[in-house]
Amino acid sequence: MPSPDRKADVVVVGAGPIGAVAARSAALAGARTLLIERRQSTDQPSACTGLVSPRTLDALGVSDRSVLQRIRAVEAISPGGQILRVRSDTAKAVVLDRVLLETELRTLAEADGVALRMGTEAARVETGRLRISGPEGEETIGAGVMILACGAESTIVEAAGFGAPSRTVLAAQA
Repeated sequence: MPSPDRKADVVVVGAGPIGAVAARSAALAGARTLLIERRQSTDQPSACTGLVSPRTLDALGVSDRSVLQRIRAVEAISPGGQILRVRSDTAKAVVLDRVLLETELRTLAEADGVALRMGTEAARVETGRLRISGPEGEETIGAGVMILACGAESTIVEAAGFGAPSRTVLAAQA
């Protein structure tokens, strides 16, 4: 996958957590799916925090191997010196090792039929086609659906017609 005609039902650009989950979901639904990532290796996490709700692990469909710490208490100190302490018997947040998390997500995606290409960059978006460049050279991939999970500062986001990258991004994540 993809075959010599270089066609996929779904191409996902960006193999961070959201891209890996999107690619896996597409493959589980029966789509021929290609996941590309510009990083050559995964020894550095994609840019995002590793502090999430404990429910995130279940939502992602991963084990708890990437959990570094379970947060049950926090202490906040105001500029005036007042202290607010909050404690719970159960974890309200977990700190994750992003490299382990992303590795597990990509491994699960590949096990479910996703073709993964590391060191591959999206160069140009056209209607129904994506031009990519990587270790296998430059090629055009036909795709019924393209998912750009590569971050707002990616140059392919602008090339796809979503505006110029910005240093300030307002976003919400659920």
